[in-house]
Amino acid sequence: MSTDVPCGPGRGECPSNRPCCSQWGYCGNDADYCLIGCQAAFGRCHLDGRRLRIPATTTTNKLLPNGTLVNIAYFPGWTQYRGQGRNNCHQRPYLPSSIPWSSLDYVMFAFVYFDDFHQLYPADASDEDLYFEINRLKLASGTRVMISIGGWSFTHPDNKREASTMYRFENMIRSPDSRRTFIESCIEFCQFYGFDGVDIDYEYPAYKDRGSVTALFKEMREAFDREGSGLVLSLAGASFQEGIQGFEMEKVAAYADFVMIMSYDLYGAYDAVKVVNIHTALIQMPTEKHSGHSVQGAIEMYLDHGVPRNKIV
Repeated sequence: MSTDVPCGPGRGECPSNRPCCSQWGYCGNDADYCLIGCQAAFGRCHLDGRRLRIPATTTTNKLLPNGTLVNIAYFPGWTQYRGQGRNNCHQRPYLPSSIPWSSLDYVMFAFVYFDDFHQLYPADASDEDLYFEINRLKLASGTRVMISIGGWSFTHPDNKREASTMYRFENMIRSPDSRRTFIESCIEFCQFYGFDGVDIDYEYPAYKDRGSVTALFKEMREAFDREGSGLVLSLAGASFQEGIQGFEMEKVAAYADFVMIMSYDLYGAYDAVKVVNIHTALIQMPTEKHSGHSVQGAIEMYLDHGVPRNKIV
């Protein structure tokens, strides 16, 4: 006799001992049921249980001393597939064991997504194994590992492949209830997998949503502080003026632990006006007419918008 418990449209909700309704219409209580494709209308869509994160010793929402060096690296989940497919270039997969842990203060796992019900889920079905591995390996060095939520392919209108996710940030920030659901999911996700905080990579909010974006960061800061284990909150910030017009940057920076400037891809084939230049230019070239197309210009832009110098990474 089958022990599968059906759920979903026309089948009902899940019982308390199997609280999550999977995308296949059956109840369970692990990641296969509670994360990717989970049907929130018919049960719980989050995990509880294991806490792997290093206990925080201090609250990190403080200004860093001038000149403090903070080394941060992004770990893209898709690098686990390097060396596969047509354009493998004899590459090897880049895995958590490849990370130079002793050189880094923070590692950002890119990316984690969230669904139309504002619940977080792995961007790739194979990422969950990487979550546990990366949070196990960090223990020896004391490096903090955070999740980066969103990314260009999740939100940017120029990316047609992910059209179904394009408006999820916009929809989530609009009401206190949806923001609360998202924030609770962030905390539960970090607790279960052992992550130390959340990096918001929203590319890019509209000007009309500035107040809602600020409310999200304010409420995340308050919820993280109540949670009490030192969860870190950061923003991945654009390096050009148009990319930050949807942020009340001075207010957002007051709630974030730090703002990381995306100081790469400053020039490329995607530019409307084709220019041959350094894609991570440190200073503005004398012939460049577009201010902000350099690391120096981006930093000056954030300072002009009221972001404290000690919160810019």
